[in-house]
Amino acid sequence: MNLILLLPASCLIIIIFGFPLIRYTWLSFHASTVVTGLEPIANNGVNWIRLISDQRFWQDTFQTVRFAALSVTLEIILALIIALILDQRWRGRGLVRSITLLPWALPTTIMALGWRWIFNSPYGPIEQFMQYLNLNPLNILSNPKVAWLATVFGDVWKTTPFVAIIILAGLQTISNDLFEAFKLEGGKPKEALIEITLPLLMPYILLAIIFRLAQAFGVFDLIQIMTGGGAS
Repeated sequence: MNLILLLPASCLIIIIFGFPLIRYTWLSFHASTVVTGLEPIANNGVNWIRLISDQRFWQDTFQTVRFAALSVTLEIILALIIALILDQRWRGRGLVRSITLLPWALPTTIMALGWRWIFNSPYGPIEQFMQYLNLNPLNILSNPKVAWLATVFGDVWKTTPFVAIIILAGLQTISNDLFEAFKLEGGKPKEALIEITLPLLMPYILLAIIFRLAQAFGVFDLIQIMTGGGAS
């Protein structure tokens, strides 16, 4: 029965993510306007073979996977902590929930320009602070080895609220009776988190991971604005 209830959502995910992949794969072999797929091109080569043999392709793929994996991992961890805090009852919770959404509501271009200024060398606040301490400048955005970490930081700051909303929605569906019964049996809050909360949140966490991975693999504006495409 549970699998049947998941069928509509699964079909939707397949349509949203699966169909474009199938379509693009088909076009790579059958586009009539350009030489594609395994059709011969100059020097008796083929486009797919050129792609696989291109070192830049593998370098960019590694960079994309590294960026997406670290960003999504940090977002899930931080979003879980934020959602657990926002799920508690305390004064001003509604206001804090609204403020938490601000990074996600901001246009990515504006947010990226802000982080570019923060990491700017030598006029950004971080570099100014380093100068105040008489330390060597970090030159974060001009150093390809660490520039990608700055983009991860900006991406995590931007999209963590989105993941937190999904997880918070999952927390709202968990009945307090489960925690009360667990407490009466001698269970501790930490044990309740591991044995009740996290298992029941797994569908929401998986949903957040799917959406965020799709977005992280396709991010462009953040990287382009912050580093000019030079984070490698």
